Amino acid sequence: MSDANSSTQASSGPSIPTPTYGPGGTLSFATVCTIRIRATPRECLDAVLDSSSYPKWNRFCRACTIDAQPDNDGGHEPTLLRVGTHFTFDVHMTLGADEPVLPPPPTATTTTGQDQAAGGGQPIALEVSVLSPISEEEEQGRKGWRVAWRQRPGAVAPEWMLRSERVHEFVEVVVDSATGEVQTEYRCWETFYGPLAPVVRLTVGGKLEKAFEVWSKGLKWWVEEGGKGR
Repeated sequence: MSDANSSTQASSGPSIPTPTYGPGGTLSFATVCTIRIRATPRECLDAVLDSSSYPKWNRFCRACTIDAQPDNDGGHEPTLLRVGTHFTFDVHMTLGADEPVLPPPPTATTTTGQDQAAGGGQPIALEVSVLSPISEEEEQGRKGWRVAWRQRPGAVAPEWMLRSERVHEFVEVVVDSATGEVQTEYRCWETFYGPLAPVVRLTVGGKLEKAFEVWSKGLKWWVEEGGKGR
């Protein structure tokens, strides 16, 4: 059985390169968190791409609303994030030290996955920038999936003053070679760039770390338990 309160700790430090913005400079910083999940990388990725599931497991981002998809050919599930998807998170940064990992069960949802009971948070407008496999040949034996999203220009401040990109890596770990059992090493980080990045770290750095821990534990619970009791 999954333990939603399993040990994981986020930290903030020097910038970590992101696909769009690269390594950053002296003003940049990153918040990073890792956790082991007893599921395959694909199962973990699918949970993060499913916007309709966020109200059920994510206390940090309690709703994920699809604003626009990159095409409307009808060949894709409308609630799934993919490269070019524009979406908005309902972000809740005021998470106390004893904050429960999981959000309260949603009372209703719309067709876009927006939790009607959610709200009261800060809307953050984002765009999926990367969705690709992690290749064993190209990344020294690492295998899995990577997805990233970035703030849409002007979502919080002018892009030259503040921009950020969050990267999620789901890397396969073979735990039993005889049976082929695999788990996932989940690592996510967000790097902030621009003159306002130090201000973000000073004012909400600790809250970001708490939020990343809650996100990671909620995801672990959701994937391992399959939403039982929700």
